[in-house]
This record gives sequence, structure tokens and C-alpha cells, in this order.
Amino acid sequence: MSHQESKALQEIIDLVGQLIQSEHVSDADRETLRLFEDYLLSLQRARLPFDKGGLMILDKKWIEEFKPCDDGLDWLEKHPTRDVAIVIADLLEFKKEWALWALPRVLNRRNRILYSCFASELCLSNYATFNVDTTPLMIAIASARAVAENDNEETRSAWSACRAWAGSASRSCPPRPRAQRRSKKDSPTASIG
Repeated sequence: MSHQESKALQEIIDLVGQLIQSEHVSDADRETLRLFEDYLLSLQRARLPFDKGGLMILDKKWIEEFKPCDDGLDWLEKHPTRDVAIVIADLLEFKKEWALWALPRVLNRRNRILYSCFASELCLSNYATFNVDTTPLMIAIASARAVAENDNEETRSAWSACRAWAGSASRSCPPRPRAQRRSKKDSPTASIG
């Protein structure tokens, strides 16, 4: 990993760390941020490439893909720069929940796929508690990693088939008892979805 790549990754890790320390972040959101931070730290430890190319450009294409709310869009249009690190840092000062929403969305497609693999692997133990075969899920994760490493028609087709298979396997998992369910408000993804 080059010095520039290392510096770009460290900027994002520092921003996530600031959010985690914020008193204005809910415990559920803090849990999500720690997961995101763990993913970024794993990239750093493995010295995997992560440069400004690892981030999305906050342009019209990004806006069309992720559809920020009208207020967020107005704020972004008035912001003097599109540099991701500066925008996220300014969001931390202005409106922390917007920064929390934006963080996973500023990763490029490859890094979003790898982040979803990382998060999914952490969830596999939940399926084991219901005696559900995790093989389809592990194969879907492996196929997603294959797409992240070599994005072509063949790997995308395999990933699509594995996602369908894993989806049907996850639906066979019995629902948690009502007392164990989180409300939508307390969900770790409520602020980023």
C-alpha cells in the first residue's frame, strides 16, 4: 500500500472514529460504525489497496444511484468541494446522521461488495443458532468476493445464482421471538438505509 493510499484510508478511519466517539450517535448506530471501522482496519492490516479510487466521486451519477434526501442534496450542492473526506468531515460537524448514512455509500462498488462480505461473515454465527445450513451463505460470500476481485460476466452470473440460493436458505431460518427483535428505529441500518 502506497503512502497516498495509506493516508486516504487513515482519513476515513479517523472520520469513522470521530463518529463512534460522538455523544449524538445512538448505541445501535455506534455498533454499525464499529463494524465499518473493523472492515477498514482489516484493509489497513492486510495492506490492501485503498486510494481515492476506492471512494465514489460525489457527482451526479452518485446522487442518481444513492438518492440522498432533498435537504441533503441541497446541502451537497451548496458545499464548496466534492472531496469525500472533506464532505464527510463537514457532515460530522453539521449533521452526524447524514455522515452515518453517507459513509458506506462513498465506497466504490468493489469496496461495498467487500464490506458486505465482511459484515455477512460476522452474521453467520446467527444462522448457526437456528441449526440452519450456512453453506449457501458461505458460497454466496465467496462468489461476491470473486466479483470484487474479478468483475466479469461469469463471476456476476455465479454471484447472482448464489445470492438467490442463499436468500432462500435465509428465509428458512425461523423468525426471532418478538422480544428479541429490534424496532426499526433501533436497527443498526436505520440511519444508513
